[in-house]
Amino acid sequence: MELLKEAGVAVPKALVATSPEEAFHAAEKIGTEDLVVKAQVLAGGRGQGTFEGGLKGGVQM
Repeated sequence: MELLKEAGVAVPKALVATSPEEAFHAAEKIGTEDLVVKAQVLAGGRGQGTFEGGLKGGVQM
C-alpha cells in the first residue's frame, strides 16, 4: 500500500484488529462511519461463500 501511496494512487485507510474491541477503536481512529470489515480466517476456503437473497446475511454491527 505504501508503494501505491508514494506513486500518488489513492488507497483506503486500513488497520488490523484481532478483537471486536480493537475493531471499534480502529474505526474511531480512522474517523468515518463508512467501513468495510474483512474477516481473515486461516482455515482456507476464501471466496467460497455467497449471499442468497441480497445482502441480508452476515454479522450486523
